[in-house]
Order: sequence, then C-alpha cells, then structure tokens
Amino acid sequence: MSPRWAPLFDALIAEHPRGAELDLDALAERTAPLGLSHDEIGALLDALEGEGRAVGSSARADVTGELRLVLAAARTLASEHGRTPRLGELVERTGLDVVIVRRALQLGRVVGR
Repeated sequence: MSPRWAPLFDALIAEHPRGAELDLDALAERTAPLGLSHDEIGALLDALEGEGRAVGSSARADVTGELRLVLAAARTLASEHGRTPRLGELVERTGLDVVIVRRALQLGRVVGR
C-alpha cells in the first residue's frame, strides 16, 4: 500500500462498511487533491475492492460522452508522444475539469475490469 494514499484508504474503509458502494464522483473528488497517478488510483481501487467495497457511479447520463472524449484524447496523446499522457495534458486536450477527467479515467478502469 502506498503511503501517498494509505490515509485515504483507511478513511474510506472506516466510512463505508463491507459491501457498500463508493460513489465514483466522490472518490474522484477525494483523490484529486492527492495528485495520484493512474496506476496509484488503480491500486487504490484494487485495494478497496479487495476489502469488499464496490466502486460505482451515480453520475449524470453524459458521463459516457466524457469517458469517450477522455479515452480518445488519451489515445491521441499517447500516439503523439509515445507514452501515457499526463493528467494535465488530458485536461488541456479535452477542455474538461480535472475532476471530470479523473472520474472518466477511474470509470474507464472500473468498466474495463
């Protein structure tokens, strides 16, 4: 467990009983100030799910469009730069708020499981 997100993990475990679903939007808002990488967010999601906490979304209907926009930008940037794009690059390319981009990335990871 990474010391960068361990305190958040502990708080989320304490706040949500086993079997409870954590809202993806709320999780995105809690992780945004930490500046976690995609891999760190993925590890946090894995750890939460390993402790019996599901991660889901009660998001608006346009979240699918946001996800498509972010994933298309990620593919384009990866092709242009030959590496995984940084969060700031995705925010700049899509014109979306950082929380929305993080949520889309987290949702993509959850959906891709």
